[in-house]
Formats: sequence, C-alpha cells, structure tokens
Amino acid sequence: MLMNYNYNSSISVKLNILSILYEFFNNFIKDFGFVCTPGCNTCCTVDVVCTTLETSFLLRNINVSPDIIPNKYYKPNISINKSASLYLKGQIPPAEESKRALSPCPLLTQEGLCSIYPYRPFACRAMISRTICKKGEEADIPPFLVYVSLVFMQIIEHLDKDGYTANLWDIIKNDSKYLVKNHSFPGILVPFEYKARIKSMIRRILNLEFEGKKLSYYLDISV
Repeated sequence: MLMNYNYNSSISVKLNILSILYEFFNNFIKDFGFVCTPGCNTCCTVDVVCTTLETSFLLRNINVSPDIIPNKYYKPNISINKSASLYLKGQIPPAEESKRALSPCPLLTQEGLCSIYPYRPFACRAMISRTICKKGEEADIPPFLVYVSLVFMQIIEHLDKDGYTANLWDIIKNDSKYLVKNHSFPGILVPFEYKARIKSMIRRILNLEFEGKKLSYYLDISV
C-alpha cells in the first residue's frame, strides 16, 4: 500500500522550509564547477536514502506508480543523526546489514532524464561531480562539499525529527519494517579544517526567513 500523506499545517511549514533548504544548497554549490548535465545519470540508482518529509515533498507533486518499485535496494539500519551522535560520543555505529543494489533508478525516462527532478530527494541533489562519471566509478566531489552534504542531511533529518529515514521505495510503500526513526541534530561531524566554513554556512541557513521568522525559530539548532 502506498503511503498516504496528510498535509496538515505543521507538515506544510516543514515542506516550505525544506524547499528553502533545497534552494540554498543549489545556490551554495553553483560556483564549484560541476559538469553534470541533463541525461548524465550514472549516479541515478535505486539506492536513494531520504526522510519521510522529503518523500512527502515528492509525492504531493508527483504520482509514483507501485508498478515501478524495484525489488532489491539498499536499506539503511540507522539515521544520519543517530550515527553522528554515536561518533560524537566516541562510539561506533552498527555495521550495515544491507548491500548496495546500484540498479538504475526506475524514475528515469527512456531518454535517461529524471522524471521527478524538481522534487527529487536531497541525496540525489548531492550527487554532483567535477568530472564526467563512468559506470562503476565514484563521483568527483570536493571533500568540503561531501561534509556540506552531510550537514544538510543532518538538518533535513532534524526538520523531520518526528519522522523516519529509509530507502525512498520503502517509504513510498509505507513498509514500517524498514523505517528508521529520525533524531535531532547532535552537532557537526566534520574535520577541523572545515569547521569554521561549515558553521558559517549553518548560521547563514538559520538566518534565512520564512513567514517573517528566521529558520532558527523553526529548527532550534546550535552551532
């Protein structure tokens, strides 16, 4: 059974803030010299991990047929913030139990274009590269932006802290067996040389406004 989303006022606010976060990220990375173009889809696989809020953002704009949901895909066993919380306490998160599938995303068109591009989850937005990707190779992402993306994932999970993290397909199916509880933002987990820049970025995010209030009002994150 596909997930049925109830768009109450609280969810509506969170969806608008999510849209603001997406726009900020797009503007933040635009000058880093990436070569990604329409039809460049090597990184577009079935292994898309996201939050219930991101899936809500997608499903209120796009109808996803249950017929295209793949059978095999990666299933996370812990959320980003829970993992970060353990690392910050000097503990090691549990080992992954699920294997990566890496099959092509069924939301690609016959022309190899993303059919949900304006509404795609953040994990898809973070897949950018300074060089043309080849099958089986990793994207060429500057290390600093890897941590930028990590922090964005943490903030998005914090925004949806009453929700869940899972593979996109399990959220769409509403398969509670594979939904992992989200957690609040525990702090940043980045190398020392990036901390000042990351903290500056977070402060810029918190100073953004929605309906006359800064995002710090809604997010309640300290840096």
